[in-house]
Amino acid sequence: MGLPNVKNRHILEVARALLLTTHMPTMFWGDAILTATHLINRTPSCVLSYAPPLGTFLAFFPTSRLQSTLPLRLF
Repeated sequence: MGLPNVKNRHILEVARALLLTTHMPTMFWGDAILTATHLINRTPSCVLSYAPPLGTFLAFFPTSRLQSTLPLRLF
């Protein structure tokens, strides 16, 4: 089992948890996947010394055009 499979499984587990806890129908699966990746990229990681992955990326690439200032929203 490679690293991409672990990442995909983590995204799917978070999306499934979002759908189950909010009692949403499966037709919102795509929105749940997008929200899960948004939340994962903004959650601090112990591998990165408890820094958020997006912040670490922007530290390496400060001229990136990523939208890092988007506020969190309710799912």
